[in-house]
Amino acid sequence: MLDQLNIDNNLLMDTSVLLKKNNLTLSMAESCTGGFLSSCLTSLSGSSVFFKGSIISYSNEAKYIFLDIDKKFIEKHNVVSKEIVEKMAIGARKKFNTNYAIATTGYVDPTNLMEPNLLCAWIAVSSHKKVLSKLIMLNGNRTQNISKVSFDLLNLLRKEIV
Repeated sequence: MLDQLNIDNNLLMDTSVLLKKNNLTLSMAESCTGGFLSSCLTSLSGSSVFFKGSIISYSNEAKYIFLDIDKKFIEKHNVVSKEIVEKMAIGARKKFNTNYAIATTGYVDPTNLMEPNLLCAWIAVSSHKKVLSKLIMLNGNRTQNISKVSFDLLNLLRKEIV
């Protein structure tokens, strides 16, 4: 299953070059992608120049312990929401003191859902100036969905940098 996870290498390289060229730093808070995107970026030679760290906040507990998201805020907004993913991105940016942080939260596995129309993810990019977020509807299997969320998030970050 892990060998089915993939991401567009051109997008990965382009994003890396943009970060290095502009002397920008990046951190992450990954939930539904479970560290996949962090692994992709750190597989690139020289990524330590821009990549400062990641929090895999897969559980709600990790979100409030490591990203300082209030437990009641999670209960109020649902863990897969615009509000939570934006707080995750802001929390990661602050924790690592980076120019940008990206975050994911979502339901990527159709076999674990009672309602298939819930198959979605929220992604976010946080900078000192603003936070952008986007809802992604998913329709693949778990690995396809993790790959899609990662691709869409890198693309959103790249567009924000450019």
